[in-house]
Amino acid sequence: MTKQKTKFDDNIHSKLIFKMIDDLKSEEYSVEFQDPVPWEWFGLTDYPIVIKKPKCLNDVVNGVKANTYSTLEEVKADIDLIWENCKLYNM
Repeated sequence: MTKQKTKFDDNIHSKLIFKMIDDLKSEEYSVEFQDPVPWEWFGLTDYPIVIKKPKCLNDVVNGVKANTYSTLEEVKADIDLIWENCKLYNM
């Protein structure tokens, strides 16, 4: 039996997601996750080879604003991808 996905309701969910991301951004450790990794500036030439789908918190905010998410699970998957990319590249 498959779990039913929660349809994204812009009127309800956008405010909650923006609040959650603002809360994340208020943490000092989140600075590195707010914008795309400047891999060229850091000379991380292998970054685009290792990380196939880069994602940052501002990408999620922009996706919510542009109505690109149809379910809450898609939003969660993108937020999870941020942390998974970090672990993949740094461990």
